[in-house]
Amino acid sequence: MPDTHFDLDIVFMSADYYVLDIHRGLKHFPFKQPQHKIPLSKEVLSQHVLELRSDSPHAASIQPGMILQFESLAGKND
Repeated sequence: MPDTHFDLDIVFMSADYYVLDIHRGLKHFPFKQPQHKIPLSKEVLSQHVLELRSDSPHAASIQPGMILQFESLAGKND
């Protein structure tokens, strides 16, 4: 992704947030214009994709086969 200044872990999930696959350590791309070749993630047929900093403890704890749960933030700032 252009103008990204840190490496990413890309988590691919099914419709029910089952972790299908993870692309770890996708190299950052700090340039705004693609004069250089932009790093691409692997292709995985998935319903949802989660991008996390590779150095995040959350990224390290996610493994294929897990089912992730997300807390809704709707209405918390009202």
